[in-house]
Amino acid sequence: MTPADRQKLGEKVQALQLKAVTDVLDTPQLARYKQLVLQQQGVLQALSGKDTAETLQLTDDQKTKIKDLQAKAREKQQSLVPAGTNIRDMSADDRQKMMTQIQQLRKDNDAAALAVLNESQTKKWTELTGKPFKFPAFGQRPARPGA
Repeated sequence: MTPADRQKLGEKVQALQLKAVTDVLDTPQLARYKQLVLQQQGVLQALSGKDTAETLQLTDDQKTKIKDLQAKAREKQQSLVPAGTNIRDMSADDRQKMMTQIQQLRKDNDAAALAVLNESQTKKWTELTGKPFKFPAFGQRPARPGA
């Protein structure tokens, strides 16, 4: 599957998910859900989405820069996980090391993507994402109340 096909499929899935939650959530809940989706996606991935790009009024030059950053990020991430590697077969230490590298890569990519935005776009991005939420680390489940 090409990156463009993957992007289109992701957008279709996202649209289906949004429709499903729209039927269940009230207006404030839906607004927060949208903020959390953007936070979870990360800056680079979110900026490459059609809706976010339109909302922020990204220029063609900015879209090209985002696309280039995405291609470089994909290459770097693929270099961390060689083809044919089953993450489940890795030792816990190797898996943790890889996840730490991926988290740092995402942080660097998001910073680079934010640098593409102008001041008003950055302000709008902050409004779109709302109050930061700390998601559980990959592979960890949140503690259950009373457990």
